[in-house]
Amino acid sequence: MPLSCQNLLLAACLAIGTAAHSQSSIDDLAGKFVKYVRADRKEKLILLTDKPFYGAGENIWLKAWCLDSLSNRFIYLSKNLFVDLVNDKDSVISQLLFNIPARRTSGKILLPATLPEGYYWLRAYTYRILKEDSGRMFVKPVYIVNPNKPNPRALGAYVTKDAAPQPEDTAAPKITFYPEGGSIISGTTATVAFRSASSHGRPVEISGYVTDPLHDTVARFSSSHGLGKFSFDAYNPRKYTAHVKWQGREVLYPLPPIDQFAYQLTVVSRDQHMLKLQVSQGDSLYKKHKQSKILGISRDSLCFGAVGMDMYQVNVPLANFPSGKASFLLFDDQDKLVSQRNIYIGADSGRIVAATDKSDYSPGDKVNLSIGVRSLNPAVTTFLSLAVTDDRLTADHGGGTSAAEGLSPAEDDSLKGYSAADLDIVMLSQPPSYGNWGTGATTAGRIVVPLADTDLLNIRGKVVNRNNEPLQKHIVNLVSGDNRFFLADTTDMNGHFVFPLSEYDDGTKFNMKLTDLKGRGTEGKMILDKIDYPQFNTPRALKKGFNSDELAMIRRYRSAQAAWDQPVVRDSTMLKPVTVEGRKKLPDYDEAKRASPFSDVIGRDELRKGGVDEVFNALSNVPGLTTGINRNPSAGSMNVDPFYILLDGVPVNTGNDLKSFLESLDASNIEFIEVLKGPLTAIYGLQGSGGVILINSLDKTRDVAQVNSQGLATIYPKGYFNQPDVFASGYDKKKGAAAAAAGAAAEQTSTLYWNANIPTDNRGNAKVDFFTGARQATYLAAIVGVTPAGDIVETKIRIKCR
Repeated sequence: MPLSCQNLLLAACLAIGTAAHSQSSIDDLAGKFVKYVRADRKEKLILLTDKPFYGAGENIWLKAWCLDSLSNRFIYLSKNLFVDLVNDKDSVISQLLFNIPARRTSGKILLPATLPEGYYWLRAYTYRILKEDSGRMFVKPVYIVNPNKPNPRALGAYVTKDAAPQPEDTAAPKITFYPEGGSIISGTTATVAFRSASSHGRPVEISGYVTDPLHDTVARFSSSHGLGKFSFDAYNPRKYTAHVKWQGREVLYPLPPIDQFAYQLTVVSRDQHMLKLQVSQGDSLYKKHKQSKILGISRDSLCFGAVGMDMYQVNVPLANFPSGKASFLLFDDQDKLVSQRNIYIGADSGRIVAATDKSDYSPGDKVNLSIGVRSLNPAVTTFLSLAVTDDRLTADHGGGTSAAEGLSPAEDDSLKGYSAADLDIVMLSQPPSYGNWGTGATTAGRIVVPLADTDLLNIRGKVVNRNNEPLQKHIVNLVSGDNRFFLADTTDMNGHFVFPLSEYDDGTKFNMKLTDLKGRGTEGKMILDKIDYPQFNTPRALKKGFNSDELAMIRRYRSAQAAWDQPVVRDSTMLKPVTVEGRKKLPDYDEAKRASPFSDVIGRDELRKGGVDEVFNALSNVPGLTTGINRNPSAGSMNVDPFYILLDGVPVNTGNDLKSFLESLDASNIEFIEVLKGPLTAIYGLQGSGGVILINSLDKTRDVAQVNSQGLATIYPKGYFNQPDVFASGYDKKKGAAAAAAGAAAEQTSTLYWNANIPTDNRGNAKVDFFTGARQATYLAAIVGVTPAGDIVETKIRIKCR
């Protein structure tokens, strides 16, 4: 019967109302589900280095990222990021502190020249990670070669040992079936993935067939690496059985039964751009006008949504999804999660490209490297890291690790090498996620307090007199060298004081004045508490060694290091007899802390001979330092130190007044001073070209500042690491033979260039210039970055220097 105009209008209004209600319903569900997914935010730390192995005396150049474990986007729950290098017994070799919100998370670690050969470990962690789950800290193996302290057996310390021979496993394999969408529904073509494993849990290869109750074969299957799948037309009330031949007998495995009350979400077809999904229902739900909703989730974001009635199909544009695992979730009319289908979207290899201005270079040539990053929002800056290393020693040679090893989610690391078909089987055979949805057992109500560790850099300590008695009710004034901080505090009954400071750099100069309540300067000592770094043992499960390709690279590197360290003998006939005697007296300092065995060292005995200004006088006696040590600041001079100064590994800016800085040091608190000159300073780049002074404190947990009779003292506390992000060991051939000689000396390291923070412009492009080395080589340039959207981008390019 034809509808009247009034009925047509009513029908149209009902249709519009239904569509509006459906849209509102899925919007509400999507909002709640995304909030549920993001409720339990966790930090994921990544640490990238210029290479995986080093020679003692080199620098480890590194860059850290703190990312959301789901989205890969930058996250700022913690303020402080700790990075340390430990030996195999978890003794700390060096420790850095980074500022996460300020994105100052790059730096370097100098490897002492006296470190024994072997495995060491870079660890990155926050207080939050240690408190919640120490297994989530980032641990990276680093192998250090030292021809002067070799240990050839160390390479095999973490090589995977062949498992002991197991008795023949005659038990039937364990097979787990994973129906697509979670259920088998009558009247559909059912796809079932499976995993096959031995009784010991190792993957086993099987083959067989599937029969129905009439003993007709409806499908055949086989596995690869313990994984496989098959499809068949399912009909109710039939029961299906898998037959597997094993050890000369046939083993039967019942398939999951047909579920008449189930929903099923399946993939009908897929190409590079589009995915077609189908919603099916069991017989007891079919044509009951049941509404359902589909959400497409990638990482922690909603990328697709649809609403339908009964059984239907939808097309999903894949361009809306980033690379990696994507989950399609089906909800019934009560918003209960009833089916899930995972797919894997491969990475776009064209996301980042790099090219040089020439195909070949000569030693000392300038290289112009152009980089382009293709992003959904190129106007947002992406920061890239670039490492250029000698390809002969550190290249992957077809089997090495990725430059961005560990950057991608853990699941992506385990999926490398799979074909597209095998990847789909892996996705099908994963257990369902989001099992807590709708149960109330979520973390949505948990309050995540960001930046809860902001008081780490508070300057604390106590003031004592000459007799080490606490000075009570005295005023301690603190003024930073750059006049940014003006603070004062009154000591308590135990002489304690505290200055709440949120952030400052390593080696920042602070002038302090101690007075009584009447403002008179008081002489004494300030005993400062140093940063309370976490101390713990590295979880054994996180200590993983190198693979066979990497071990081969380390052996090549060891051979090259040994060749570099061989002395040159011009005429053996001119050598005079030498009598070798045993060492009569051990040095009064820890030799393992030395940066170079060829440096000048001032020990505690020599410091005591210096008189009133012990440190200044002792350094003045080192050949080649007198002029710089005695240079005083002047109004017209630049604010640049004549030497590069490090106090317990922390760079110190003395404000061009090195003499005053040295006079402020307490010699009784110094273990030894090391001086590097000439080629030994190459590892510090241009900033150390005038000479390097390394001051090692005797007590690393406390620092003592002497307060003079006017109540004045100067301190240089450890803060956030603040170093240039760029290192270059190449040279400009236009500067002549001297530059070439310096470049050759610097090239004892296999790293030619390192830049931790290369920003792209509003088109996603960046340019980098550097010089080739002094010798012919092929260099590998590895570029890695994380876009603001959470996409990992990386590429490699080889540069030939002939």
